[in-house]
Amino acid sequence: MVLLPPIVGGLSRGMLDGTSDHADDVANIEAPATERHIRLWSDDEEYDERTAGMRLVRSIDLNQDDVDDEERRTWDWYKHKPLEDTRTAQRPVQWDIHVGDAVCQIDRILAGLSLPEEIVQAVRVAVKLHDHGKRRPQFQFTLGNRKYPGLVLAKSGRTGAKLPETYRHEFGSMADAMKDAEFQQLSSEMQDVVLHLIAAHHGRARPHFPMDEAFDPAPGRTQSDADLASEVPRRFARLQRKYGRWGLAYLESLLRAADWAASAEPSEFVTETKEVSR
Repeated sequence: MVLLPPIVGGLSRGMLDGTSDHADDVANIEAPATERHIRLWSDDEEYDERTAGMRLVRSIDLNQDDVDDEERRTWDWYKHKPLEDTRTAQRPVQWDIHVGDAVCQIDRILAGLSLPEEIVQAVRVAVKLHDHGKRRPQFQFTLGNRKYPGLVLAKSGRTGAKLPETYRHEFGSMADAMKDAEFQQLSSEMQDVVLHLIAAHHGRARPHFPMDEAFDPAPGRTQSDADLASEVPRRFARLQRKYGRWGLAYLESLLRAADWAASAEPSEFVTETKEVSR
């Protein structure tokens, strides 16, 4: 998230223009309560009143180093607090709920962009398939999920006994994506986009996976770990030549934004009733 004051201006021919008429302060635009944001200085006279019922998202210190503590102020960005603040939520999130939430988020994001239809389709397929590798027993073990396979989790919650993830679910997700019918209907170039977005959504695959993480424990695969891993940097190079380093990073950011938004505010948590019934 990049926060800029309105004085910076709006976009004009791809650049920021201080004389642009399109530079509204979006922090104060009326919006549904569940989406409302507010930006204000920490010394605002109505600070407590204006931020009641909201949670602090960012606090930005713009002071010089020599400013006295009593004179320091921050630029604070608040968001309306959902009925249950997920940053302190203790309950885990089911795998299919998280994937569904991510798809809803990417649909909302893509609706506001002017992207070619083939890119829209590829990004959406990537979001649908990005966490398939989490269904492996090894990943569920890292989440401390003792109810697997009756219950498949995407997030463990703070009560989960999460262990270090030696198996990277992104790597497994690539293998599963290649078997998906919707993926197979895409052009070879769009298949490259899907596989790269999946592989890169947690920072790997730029350009490769570390050797000790380049494995998929699922049995019966048609492609070896070595073949799957060796194609990752080749794919990265092809896509950078096609879209440029910033263009590819932009495409990566779409899946990451949807994944982050879905994780930040899940539509549903696992309940005791659901756990028992599975």
